[in-house]
Amino acid sequence: MAPFVRVVEFPRSTSTPGKVADAVLMFVFSHYIFWWVFFVVPLVALWKVAGPYVGMTALCLYFSPLWFFNGASKGKGMLLSWLYNSSAFRYVNQYCNMTFAAEAELPADRPYLFCFAPHGILCVHRIGLLGHTLSQLFPGVVGRFAAASPQFMIPGCREVCLWLGALDANRKTLDAAFDRNESVLLWPGGSKEIFLTDVTEKSTTLYINDRKGFVKLAMRKGVDLVPVFVFGEQRVVTKLAVPGWQKFLKWTKIPLVLFWGRYFTWLPRVVDDEGRDINIKFAFGAPIPVEAVPEEAITQERIDALHAEYVKQVVDLFERHKVEYGGLKPDHPLTLI
Repeated sequence: MAPFVRVVEFPRSTSTPGKVADAVLMFVFSHYIFWWVFFVVPLVALWKVAGPYVGMTALCLYFSPLWFFNGASKGKGMLLSWLYNSSAFRYVNQYCNMTFAAEAELPADRPYLFCFAPHGILCVHRIGLLGHTLSQLFPGVVGRFAAASPQFMIPGCREVCLWLGALDANRKTLDAAFDRNESVLLWPGGSKEIFLTDVTEKSTTLYINDRKGFVKLAMRKGVDLVPVFVFGEQRVVTKLAVPGWQKFLKWTKIPLVLFWGRYFTWLPRVVDDEGRDINIKFAFGAPIPVEAVPEEAITQERIDALHAEYVKQVVDLFERHKVEYGGLKPDHPLTLI
């Protein structure tokens, strides 16, 4: 196993009050997609108390260019620094016994494209990157999440994503983030990788062979790629396989998946069916240098070459750390499709 230059650890709480606090905060943040309830309940209450005219006025103001359709997700976002850097996320990290380890230092004078794999179903490790975690590992580096457009179309969920620094994962928006010296946190496997995650599988599968848009994104701006492998995400929830549901993703861009964690909620499991602890561990590889290439000079050959180098680095990162650090068996395979 290659040595790490810096490690940030969040050991799981041992006291009962600590365990309860960790679980409560993780429950709240892991169910963020249901935060639309905090939008509907106040609106219904206002409608009943103040009358339909006031309620309708509030509804129209919300779904107007002043707020919901203000284009924030495709601009600079609506980052709330106090929330993004909140120490509350420490409890979330402790719940999953998260560890963040880097093989190389990253100078803060330039942006990076962090490419995480695998995506997983719940992608609970994404929450662990909040609360100064990234800046502890790489001082001075500021990261913005690249998120799928449907997440910004759900009231409540939209606000949470924007306040925590998420941006729409389109070219123009991410290019602008790089221009502001902001790094981008991206999951190349995206929604399709959700369907490849299964706790019962004896291998880890990445959807990467046809994912090359992020490579072109890096080439246009000359942004170094940072491969990141996340161990443990595959085991935190159980999925119910429903034939044909991938077609729903193709039609709507929304991954419709039935899954559950502890107590049949979205609270991640911390112990598997065999009684082994489930820990989430990040391995950040050394950056892959990328030279800026003019749009007209970006050829498929160049894209394929850089993509092949990225895939090689991800596989090597997995193989270097899967046993001693990741807790997997030596013969645990990594499948690329």
